[in-house]
Formats: sequence, C-alpha cells, structure tokens
Amino acid sequence: MGFGGVAAAADAPSIRVLRGTLVEELKLDRFPYTIGRKPENALVIADPSVSREHAHILRDGDSYVFLDLGSKHGSKVNGTKADRVILKPNDRIDVGLAQVHIVFAPQPSQGESVIQRLSSWQEHSTYSDLEHLREFLDAARRLNLASAVSEVLTILVDFSLRVTKAERAFFFRIEKGGEINLAYGRDSKGTILTDAGTVSRSVLKDAAASGSDFVITDTQQESNWSARESIVAHNLRSILCIPLRRKIGSQDENLWGLLYLDSHYRTKGLSQINHDIVRALANDAAALIEHAYLAEAEEQARRERQEMSIAAEIQKQLLSVTNPDCNFATFKARTIPCKSVGGDFYDIVAAGDSLYFVFADVSGKGISAALLASVLHGVAYSHFVQMRPVDEMVSSANRLLCNKQLLGKYATLLAGQLRSDGQLTIVNCGHLPPLRIEGEVVEALQTSCLPVGLFLDAKYELFQTKLAPGSRLLVFSDGVTEAEDPDGEFFGDERLQQVAARGVEAVLENVVAFAQGKALNDDCSMLEVQYIG
Repeated sequence: MGFGGVAAAADAPSIRVLRGTLVEELKLDRFPYTIGRKPENALVIADPSVSREHAHILRDGDSYVFLDLGSKHGSKVNGTKADRVILKPNDRIDVGLAQVHIVFAPQPSQGESVIQRLSSWQEHSTYSDLEHLREFLDAARRLNLASAVSEVLTILVDFSLRVTKAERAFFFRIEKGGEINLAYGRDSKGTILTDAGTVSRSVLKDAAASGSDFVITDTQQESNWSARESIVAHNLRSILCIPLRRKIGSQDENLWGLLYLDSHYRTKGLSQINHDIVRALANDAAALIEHAYLAEAEEQARRERQEMSIAAEIQKQLLSVTNPDCNFATFKARTIPCKSVGGDFYDIVAAGDSLYFVFADVSGKGISAALLASVLHGVAYSHFVQMRPVDEMVSSANRLLCNKQLLGKYATLLAGQLRSDGQLTIVNCGHLPPLRIEGEVVEALQTSCLPVGLFLDAKYELFQTKLAPGSRLLVFSDGVTEAEDPDGEFFGDERLQQVAARGVEAVLENVVAFAQGKALNDDCSMLEVQYIG
C-alpha cells in the first residue's frame, strides 16, 4: 500500500496529545502525518527544541510507522531514542524536549473503564469517597505523563497510601522463577522503604498463588488471619494485597507484580469504593511499568547486539594473520566461530632467525573478552618484534593483567619460538597441551604453568625440544575438544589425536561432522606450525 495517501475516516487511528492539563484527541486523517514547529504541519508543536519538520507518522499496509526526520533534538518512543519505529497502541511519543506527549491509538485504560462504574455509586458515597474519586482521576492523568518506572511507582504508592490511610505501601515484582522481590516501598510519612522483612510473606505468597485480592480490615477479628505467624510477629492489623497481571504479549496473563499495603492499626480507609479505585489505578500503572520494563529490555538487547558486533570485528582483526617472511617454516590457522564472540586469538611473527607465535583464549565472552585479547595481542607482538624471550613476554602479560586488577579476567595461552635450526621453545600458561606430529606419530607435549592474570608472582618455565624437518606443532582451543554431538558427548582428545596427522582442515571437518548440526559451545581455533628445515 505504500507510505502515503489519505486514511478512510472509519478505520483511521487517533492520537492523544497531552499539553499540560489539556488533552486533545486527533484523527490521523492524512499520511504522512507531519509533526513539527512549522505551521503547515498536521500537528504543530511550537517549542524551540522541536524542528520545523521534525517527524512523520506513516502508514505501511496495516502498520503505522513513526519516523524521525533527522531532527536536532531527536525523538523518543516509550522513553527510548527512536529514529524509525513500528507503532503499537498506547505507544508514547516525545519529540525534542517539549513538554508535549503524544499517545498513538490510545486504548481505554482499566482506570477509565472503572470511572464509569464508580460514578454510579456517587449517590451512595461519602464526601471522602468522592474526594478519592477526584484524586483517582488526577493520579490517572499523572500516570499518562509519567515516563520512568520510578515515577509511575511513586504515583501509585502515594495515591494508595492517601486513599487507604495505610501506614506502608510496597510494590513487589514476581520474577520468572516465582521469586517475589521488592521493587519500591514508602510509608505514609514519605520515607523510602528498602527492607520488606516485616511484611506478611504468607499474604504475598497466597496472593501470588491464587491471583486474588486480599483485603483484611482487622486481623484480630478474623480468625483465619489472627493465627498467621508473620501477622502476629509484626503486629499487623490491616492488609490490602492486589495482584497485577501481565498484559503485554501474554496469552495466559500471568501474574507479575503485587501491590501490598498494611498498618499496625485497624484502618477505616478500605471501603469497597477505595479498594476498587486503588485496584484500577494499580492495573493502569502495571501496564505502564511493564511497558517500560519491556522498553528497557529491548534497549539492553540492542546494546548487547551492538557490543557483540564490535567484539566480532575486534576478534576478526585479531585472527587475521599476515603471512610472515620465513624460509624455514610454514603455518596454517583456522577458526570456526560459535554464536557468542569469545576471546580466542593467535598471531605469528618472523624476527631474526626465529618464528614467534602465540595462541590465547581469554576468559569470558563479548566485548570485554575481545578487548582484553586485543591488549594481550599487543603485548605479544611488541615482545616478538624485539626478539625478547617468550617467558619474558608471558611474565609481562601476567603483570599487566594482575596490576590492572581485572576481577575474574585471565587467559590461557601458549607462546613459542621456533629457530631456523629446528629448536622449539614454548611456555604453556594453562592451555591445552599442544601436539607434536612427526609423520603419523602424534604426541602431546605435557607441559603447563599457571594462566596469566591470576597471580602476580606466578613463575613461567620454558619447555624446549627439537623438531625434525617436516615435523608440525598443532595448537588448538578447548572449543575443538569440547564440541558436542546431539547426545552431549565431547569430541575429546582421543578423536583429535586420531585425525591430527591429517592437518587442520581435516580436524575441523571431523568436528563439524561429529556435531551433526549442533551449535558449537565455543570457538574452534587451530594453529599449525611446520618446520621445513
């Protein structure tokens, strides 16, 4: 259908524009629906932070798209910076820094629906109830303008305390595993409460399990509650607990939160009307909070994807090795990356009459592992081009990591020097034993020291041997031996040694065939150095 045209009046969605206390409903009767400071726009916002042509709302088939036109101060949808976003009902749009809020295709909130029901009770209500109804309407309007989770919780808790006359109010989140965690708490004096140790845990658990409201106006008069240990222990008299249901993207509407209020005295604020308007506002607030949490989760996922992209580019550069000019040895290096970007890297440098090489696996995943790998790569390269001993190189790397106090960050690595006469010197810092291959004979070189980055005073010992012409040294990451088949069995050392004599490509082909399509747990990296003589 494209992005242009005039929408039919019957099916065109609307937007709600909030300017302070002024609320305006506008039909999206043309596309693109233009927003900006210029008078010719469909929606004019006369604020200096809004560009003359700031944004458009476009129609694309059955979908509606918000598009920022490269404005100076940008736009946000549901509190997250937005350039182009497919809109959903009740999405909140902010342009520039203006105190004007746009709600796309606003849906009637539970609060609005309950207003009609409550209004029929006015003839039977006290003056206090009517006051609370007016407070409810005010709080509902404030919720529409709230953007941060903390602001929504403050409005909800403040309103609940005033209406019910309770001493304390808490908002709890129900995590995926069923754990109930405090998100926000306040008392009637305005003090923020961070410890929920004196609430009735039994009421919370019952409300979470049943999905039903719990209203207890006097625990001493209700035998079902007077014997509860937590109620007796904390001398609680009045309790109101309202479960909040998940609405967004959920078929079964699971519980995800609890509004809990209590007092040490018998409160007179828990009338049926007050209970209903607190529940109504709580459900409206819950929808806003859940929306905000989802927006935060989406933003976090976007940042993680961006970090992984940066990490992947760093690792790609580290694994890109230039062929060194060496007439007595050759090398091969290959990597099969897993889904998560790790900290594997290798490098090889010809200097003087020697060929230097390093193969490392940094702990962890993502950008932190890739950056640390980049630092270690720089340490290794600077030592190799100066023809410094390999044990001196790993000692420098160890001091660097330990002195930086990078908690939980370390690396296993193997550094080596192959001279033109076949003399091989290696230092194995907690890495898997490399394999020496002479013809069809495969031997693991059993030598190992501590990984770098764990202990400042770690000692690193050299291992020396001599390679005959045609002999090869094969270094590999644990992603090779720990590759799993669908039954969870590892590829293992034995299978590796059986195929190692056939070369790097043959090993990786066997690993892929063994996995039978199962995703790799870690990068499969290999480096093979062959002495020609």
